[in-house]
Amino acid sequence: MNNMTQVRPGAPKRGRRKKKTRPEKVIAVTLSCIAGVLVLAAIAGFIFLRYTRSLHEGMFQKRDSDQMQQIKAQREEKTLEDTEADWIDSEGNAYKFRDDVISVLMSGIDYMYDERYWDEDVLYNGGNSDVIALAVLDSKTDKLTMLHIPRDTITDVSMVDKDGNYKGSIKINISMAHSYGDGGPLSSELMVDAVSNLLYGVPVYRYAELKYDGLPILNQALGGIEIKLDRDYTDIDKSFKKGETIKLSDEQLIKLIRYRDKSEAEGASKRSYRDIVVLKAMFDQFKSQFKKNPALIIYLYNTLGGYTSTNLSLDEISYYAQKVVDIGFDMDSVVSMQGSTNMGERYAEFHPDEKWLHDFVAETFCIPLDQADK
Repeated sequence: MNNMTQVRPGAPKRGRRKKKTRPEKVIAVTLSCIAGVLVLAAIAGFIFLRYTRSLHEGMFQKRDSDQMQQIKAQREEKTLEDTEADWIDSEGNAYKFRDDVISVLMSGIDYMYDERYWDEDVLYNGGNSDVIALAVLDSKTDKLTMLHIPRDTITDVSMVDKDGNYKGSIKINISMAHSYGDGGPLSSELMVDAVSNLLYGVPVYRYAELKYDGLPILNQALGGIEIKLDRDYTDIDKSFKKGETIKLSDEQLIKLIRYRDKSEAEGASKRSYRDIVVLKAMFDQFKSQFKKNPALIIYLYNTLGGYTSTNLSLDEISYYAQKVVDIGFDMDSVVSMQGSTNMGERYAEFHPDEKWLHDFVAETFCIPLDQADK
């Protein structure tokens, strides 16, 4: 594919022990979704009457920065010649990507702006994307799907130097794609690029991120999130007993969301399950408080602005927010990527099931080339 660049000796390597990941009916939706949707709601509340519920010309067009275009050019990407196909699978089946399916990458960022995370001349300080979810809206059928991508998924990640020049690619966990950037738009675009490549080149049109530093702000704005624990988590906090209803302090919220046993292959999956429980509690509490105080969305929009990052335009935010409200969102909308997990040299490594991934991409994003003009 590309020139492979070596990274520091501690980079994860494939281990010998493997076991199947237990399929989870519900799995983590990134906490950035929470902040993202709240921000969407805030803006949509002011411009709701300005836009209809249909797509407008120019909305959700592919939009790379000049720097990202330069990286792709330096990468010398192969293009499909003598065909109108966007993707040809390993069996020779040709597909076009549907232009009425809109995907937005939502991430929770564990930010690490520290020179200890710079590796020689490779830019490596952008923070890891700890929670990764792709919100997929089928505007034709009004179906919303949230694909959770395990942070430990092994895939090709592009690296750049401090001047933004492409330095090569490496197979490593996908969360690190964000770290090989500047912690700003470049990191976000590198993350989008890694997810697109993982999904056989599917267009990922936009991104929305929340830095973990913003979690206490969100918790305080909601008056302390109340949550009923459906499992025992006393290994995280002695008060986290099954069946208890707890109003989370800022510290407890961060504990519940971020704790992961790195020695256990399923540690990330267990954290993902807790995230979805927290997400539901946040949404329920927000809706209840909003009915009493509509100005809450203004406060959230203003206070969370410094902890969020997105390239969504105002009309795109309005359209997406209205669709989410109209369609609704429940746990059946969440899709867990299937595959197997093994322990690498230091951390767990998730390897997607290729057949499952192929079928999901073909069914969700594609139309066979021979049917594209019908």
